[in-house]
Amino acid sequence: MANGCYELVGLVPASSDFTLERAVQHYSGLTFAQYQRGEPVFHNEPVRAELLAGGLEPYLTGFRIWYGQWSVVAWLDASTDAVEDNRDLSTEPGLPAPPDVIAGCLSRLSIRSDVDAPDFDNSDRFTEYTDQLRERFGVFLLDFVNGDWWT
Repeated sequence: MANGCYELVGLVPASSDFTLERAVQHYSGLTFAQYQRGEPVFHNEPVRAELLAGGLEPYLTGFRIWYGQWSVVAWLDASTDAVEDNRDLSTEPGLPAPPDVIAGCLSRLSIRSDVDAPDFDNSDRFTEYTDQLRERFGVFLLDFVNGDWWT
């Protein structure tokens, strides 16, 4: 966690049906619960999702997911640099998939959350978010800070 924010890179495999629109539609159909000091703050609260545009090159489009007042943003990069970086990553040890699958990822997501509370109230939300990316869309998640793949 850098500066109180959760940050990951997500590699989107060529076999995934991931699109920004599908991600927004998928997350919009989810709900969440949240507790603070053991007391429920949200129970079966709808997750809000929206498309984003107007980022900085190469991240011009993305999507934001809201869990109450706290959010996670993912910017999409489908540039040739992303493809080359994914090919370079495919030569590293400890991959979550065969090297040719990692090398074949044609885009990536730059994922960053809002600052979390000092007692990490939103760590479960971030885990829910990443679980959905992996389970629904097959995205491979890399934590560059720790150098670990999230599996």
